[in-house]
Amino acid sequence: GACGKQGWHKMRTMMRFVIDGEEIKDLEVIELGAKI
Repeated sequence: GACGKQGWHKMRTMMRFVIDGEEIKDLEVIELGAKI
């Protein structure tokens, strides 16, 4: 999904994560609700 209001995704989502050197940690996908 995408956090914006354009595009073909039906659900708005965002991702939160920590970059530690070359490693990606603590990945979370957060659903913000349906696009209107």
